Amino acid sequence: MYETDKTAYTALRDYQEKIVPQILAAVNLDITPPEVEGHVKPSALYQIKRILLEYLEGFGLATLEKRAPQSSWQDIVDQAVNIVHVLSDNRILNADVRPDNFVIVPCGEKRYRVFIFDLAQCRLGREDESDMDCGRAKWTQDEEGAIGFVMKRRLGKLGFELVVNHSQRYLEFAEREE
Repeated sequence: MYETDKTAYTALRDYQEKIVPQILAAVNLDITPPEVEGHVKPSALYQIKRILLEYLEGFGLATLEKRAPQSSWQDIVDQAVNIVHVLSDNRILNADVRPDNFVIVPCGEKRYRVFIFDLAQCRLGREDESDMDCGRAKWTQDEEGAIGFVMKRRLGKLGFELVVNHSQRYLEFAEREE
């Protein structure tokens, strides 16, 4: 997961502090005990690999209704959906789009910025992967719906009518019966 996370954050380096937290360090700590060194090949068992991200003071999208005024809900969810679009624009497929992977940072009176983190279930579109294959994977995953429609259902239970306009940007890649 470390390599996947690192690859995704690297691909999004221009978006650090905008939609993803800033990467402070990528760490690979070798804790091979002295009695093992030289006797066996280096083992993943003794490697601790982590990415250190900036701390964002905020709350998860999953707790939106408890932490932000209703007047801000539409804008916050719209930001989360737009983040999914940025990942798509960078040929990143995220198999784990869910409210728990977004953090909302208050920035002023009733204003918020949304960030995504935990990119361990992401993959970049491969160089040998056709636009059709990449688009089909995006259509099947429906990252946009995984955030927009999940939040619409959740907030709808509270009587809030969230407006979600699915972009259908990958509709052309949907498999069709001939």
